[in-house]
Amino acid sequence: VYKRQGADFGEFEGFSDFFKSIFGFGNFQSSQGRSAKWDSDFFGFDSSPFVNLDIEANLLLSLEDIFDSSEKLLKLGGKTIKVKIPKGVRNGTKIRLKGQGKSAHGKRGDLYLNIQIKPHPLYDIRGDDLETNAKVTPWDAALGAVLDIRTFRGNVKIKIPPKTRSGKKFRIPGKGLPKKDGSCGDLYVRTVIDLPENLTEKQLRLLKKIAEEN
Repeated sequence: VYKRQGADFGEFEGFSDFFKSIFGFGNFQSSQGRSAKWDSDFFGFDSSPFVNLDIEANLLLSLEDIFDSSEKLLKLGGKTIKVKIPKGVRNGTKIRLKGQGKSAHGKRGDLYLNIQIKPHPLYDIRGDDLETNAKVTPWDAALGAVLDIRTFRGNVKIKIPPKTRSGKKFRIPGKGLPKKDGSCGDLYVRTVIDLPENLTEKQLRLLKKIAEEN
């Protein structure tokens, strides 16, 4: 049994030269007013305790945040951190901020942000694509029409053909989520046949006539 840093090696003093010659470290000296020094790294000892300095946190983003790729301010542990939203982030993406973790023993860990995307009232996420609903009146669905569709890159117009059924999907290329390579996914517009609440008497008579003919 031995003690580190100033231990009394007693009967093991004679082995000091042996340790020097074999292991290449020392200064093993006697207990008569002298000290003994061990190389802790050689034996696998670590003088500092193992501490995980990394931090994980959740960052909640909107679809608008993803399209803007702007900086978000994150308050964590009493400090405010600026986070640049990179292109191509998705739900579950992990962003590493080097050196923003805890610090100890002259070292600093990293901060890992788990991206969570808030549900949007108008759009559903499908991988790189988005889906949205477009309300269509029965007569527009029957006769065909041009619909004005809102996207995150401005409004676009799409033409639906006559006899369009409810649930029919129309693809608008390049209006989905931004990707890492700079391109974008697609936007799919799903038609929903919707009867307006305030129908005129004339409209009601026409609908009744159509019903009678069928």
